[in-house]
Amino acid sequence: MKNTNNGEYYVLGAAVTWAAYPVLAVLLLQYRPALSGLAITSVIAFLFFLGTALYRGTLKAFRNAGAFKDALVVAVLLACTFTLIFLGLEYTTPANAALIGLLDFFFSLIFFNVILKAKI
Repeated sequence: MKNTNNGEYYVLGAAVTWAAYPVLAVLLLQYRPALSGLAITSVIAFLFFLGTALYRGTLKAFRNAGAFKDALVVAVLLACTFTLIFLGLEYTTPANAALIGLLDFFFSLIFFNVILKAKI
């Protein structure tokens, strides 16, 4: 059996995406106000994930009431988080925002891998 570290690849991809996000958001903020920029990126993300769900054939999983409730809670929390990020980028540099975002990965690594000794 081949041993792959898919979790580590996902974490690496998420870290790269998170590091680029504030830079791209600041570029968007040059042309649009913060909340309209947030709305534009949210629509783009929705279309991307809708296309991914259609491609994989997993769109009917949202008909599950329990999964829909959990997904709605996560969506609201992410909307609050990204609203705060967009509003915060009006007052700080993208480098500071990326650094704060990447600290999430660092503390998760310390907590889960070093303290709890869990595999990714």
